[in-house]
Amino acid sequence: MFFVAVTFSDTKIAELFDLLRLLAQPDFARSAHVTLRGPYANKKDISGGILSKDVGKIQLRKAGNFFSERQHTVYLGVEIVGVDDFWYKPDFPNGTPHLSIYDGKDRKEAWVIFNLLRKFPWDLSLNSSPMHVLEAKRPVETEFIFAYEKIARTLYEITEQQLSAVEVRQLSLFERVGLMVKTCERIHLLCGA
Repeated sequence: MFFVAVTFSDTKIAELFDLLRLLAQPDFARSAHVTLRGPYANKKDISGGILSKDVGKIQLRKAGNFFSERQHTVYLGVEIVGVDDFWYKPDFPNGTPHLSIYDGKDRKEAWVIFNLLRKFPWDLSLNSSPMHVLEAKRPVETEFIFAYEKIARTLYEITEQQLSAVEVRQLSLFERVGLMVKTCERIHLLCGA
């Protein structure tokens, strides 16, 4: 499955959100993003014209969740001016644009992460990256390990600890939440919030 998404144009901010997502759910690897279109069964079904569109600013809002019997998703709400011009999600035509932080199987873990995120004022306006193609999430053992180097540098800047992706996966929820708090604080510091 393929999707069209945006992230943040500031690479340091994008890496911090990638780190936040990895700490929230270390068994799966996917960069933090806002999905705007999809799913598509084939990459070739995605119009090249849509990928050239500039979405401008991403306005982050408060933490939210999609909780049901089988869904445990924690996200930051997003507003994008003119999103209707490029929104195409047949499964969720009236969906809520959002930046997923946790999308796992553990409701208790999801509640802990949701409660952490809602303690921060997420009213941040950030420039978006260009639209790009994103593949469905995969286990962390795949090529994400190669991208982990940038996230590891960002983690080191926050903690002064060298942790491998495997070591991050071995951290307790309590330890990961402590690192998530530091990551959220750094995001707000860099955004001048």
